[in-house]
Amino acid sequence: MAEEVKTKPIALGIGIFILLALVGTTYLIQTDNAYMCSDNNQTIIGLCFKLSAINSDGIQTRCYYNESTPTYYKNCKIGWIKYKEKSVIGEKSVIGEEVNMTTYIEYTKASLQTDFARKIDAEEYVVNLKKEIKSNVTVLRTEQYPFSNEKRIYWNVIMYTELFREENKTIIVTREVLNEETLYSTFIENATDVQVNETINKNAMEYISRWTPSIII
Repeated sequence: MAEEVKTKPIALGIGIFILLALVGTTYLIQTDNAYMCSDNNQTIIGLCFKLSAINSDGIQTRCYYNESTPTYYKNCKIGWIKYKEKSVIGEKSVIGEEVNMTTYIEYTKASLQTDFARKIDAEEYVVNLKKEIKSNVTVLRTEQYPFSNEKRIYWNVIMYTELFREENKTIIVTREVLNEETLYSTFIENATDVQVNETINKNAMEYISRWTPSIII
């Protein structure tokens, strides 16, 4: 069973650390405030309104991402660096039979209806919303206990709906994120990598099936 890690959630939204890209995936956000961190065998790109001062090792390890709460930061052990992408992150998508178009994926916070006059209207809204939900499950890191086969897996799940539009021969995919990207952990013993993935996906699907937006009747 998944256990929620009691730390501040990493969510996609204003004032929270915004993950722009995991290198190798297809995210797009054009901004001058994008910084890159290659840490823990993973490269991420995020929004920072400022970095910490250069330390004795000549690097800046803290990304301050909440301008209204300047004590909030995301740490990068090897240092944040300015992200410069000569070509936009994206992937080719064939639309129709003749035209190759570039597809970009961007993430925004979903605006959900939460106030209903009747209970039946709220129930129908939730049922229809859940039919549209897609999800990404990410294993963030694995901690192997010494001298044993026991592992603790840290993971999260992003739930979203998708909207598509075309601009200047480009397909823009907007994924409206429904949930806060909360960090969870699962304890697994004597499991192969395949069994680990199966367990995490099962826990994530259980989370998705239980998820319901806050509604006022």
